[in-house]
Amino acid sequence: MKNASLFLAGAVAALCVTTPALAMPLVTIRFDRANVNYEGALYAAAKGALDRQPNASFDVVACSPEASTPGAQALAATNVRRNAESVVRSLTNMGLSANRIRVSQRTCSDTRTAEVRVFVV
Repeated sequence: MKNASLFLAGAVAALCVTTPALAMPLVTIRFDRANVNYEGALYAAAKGALDRQPNASFDVVACSPEASTPGAQALAATNVRRNAESVVRSLTNMGLSANRIRVSQRTCSDTRTAEVRVFVV
């Protein structure tokens, strides 16, 4: 799937992450600056997980920090959603089937910057 944004449009709104709150993410990508170079680390982590568990699926969670105003919160949510779309595109470009990726979005009180967390299911 080359254009994951169509997939994400419904998936972000429709899916809830069932990953336990205490689960450790496989990888956390912090989007605290422009042009974050995450693909090498993402590929290595995903490959390692698939080597151990060939039928693994992945939860991609877009985490936006809590903001002081509703407008700032909406802007942060939009930005982190775009970041999650990029991560999903990267995973599918690496050969992972889109039906093995679940996407969700939430406000996370434990972060100060936009993050995308990837969990193995």
